[in-house]
Amino acid sequence: MRAKAGAFAIVAGALIIVGGHAWSAAWSISRTLGDALFPRRRLLVACFTVAMRQGTRSLHAAALVATGSLVIYLPVYLTFSNPPRAVAARRLCGQALSKALS
Repeated sequence: MRAKAGAFAIVAGALIIVGGHAWSAAWSISRTLGDALFPRRRLLVACFTVAMRQGTRSLHAAALVATGSLVIYLPVYLTFSNPPRAVAARRLCGQALSKALS
């Protein structure tokens, strides 16, 4: 019961943060996207905590979280940035992802 209440509170808080900007005069897609990345950050902190509790050394746990951060945030960055380097990096990430999934 306690876990369900906690999960409900997390989802409700995320909806309030992300959905609250819809009625604001200062609404923008980048602001909403930034708020939507908060739950992903909490996921990475939870992964670090689990890795540390399993006896993983702190440097290895930090490396795991950094890799997870790269996997989560790099596609978002490359999607919303348009410099020529980002276009090339976007293609490279797409190819790497398709090879990893096949």
